[in-house]
Amino acid sequence: MKHLKYLVVVFALLLSLVLVGCGTGEGGGEKKPSKTVDELKTEVQAALEQYIIADHGSFKLVAVDGDKTSTIDMIFNYDNEKSGILSLKTVLTNANGTLSCYVEDDQAYVNRYDQAKNVLKMTSKEGEEIANNYCFEVFAESMIVMLNNSFFNALTVDSEENGVVKATLGIGAYDISSEEESEILTTIFDGIKEKTAVTLEVTYAETAVTNIKVVLVGDVTSSIELQLLGTSDSDIEIEFPDFSDYK
Repeated sequence: MKHLKYLVVVFALLLSLVLVGCGTGEGGGEKKPSKTVDELKTEVQAALEQYIIADHGSFKLVAVDGDKTSTIDMIFNYDNEKSGILSLKTVLTNANGTLSCYVEDDQAYVNRYDQAKNVLKMTSKEGEEIANNYCFEVFAESMIVMLNNSFFNALTVDSEENGVVKATLGIGAYDISSEEESEILTTIFDGIKEKTAVTLEVTYAETAVTNIKVVLVGDVTSSIELQLLGTSDSDIEIEFPDFSDYK
């Protein structure tokens, strides 16, 4: 399964590099917010947890670093508690092209920038490995780790209008000493401390969190946006491409 492991490394590396180079944007407020920071924290963290534990879901990550944009589109349908994989779509698009992995009928179809298209027959063990490596928690790790209690403790809600809540991070007050140590959190912390502004924008559909965006402003303005497209108790349909030229 070396092709699949290669994809996981590429995706994880992409997200870590994006956050190291990030900066943030404008806060501001049109209307006085009614949502408190504690409410925002509870709802955002609950939305992330919902996707972590889901067996069926769809999301999109958009990472912008200056004039460079990378996206990850994913639909996943796992067997009970990631014990296997029923079907999967994972597509990374960046300046180099498209890197993708689809799974259908116990076969993985891997396309590496159209330079190599491979078909890999999966065993049950490999299916479980993919379900745990190709999961929301891996691809959204940087955002999940960043949006911890310490981040919200240094946050101020600025505005709330038309289902969008905007907040600003107090960079000077941002302190992770109470958090469990991890390399990725330290990298995020060091990167944020170099920025001139950091904002959080959360979009709601009624009471459900549907979009989370962090903008970081420094020498280069960058952002990472997570579009939460839905979870389900049953399979989510995937539109598969033509695999006839995969070998």
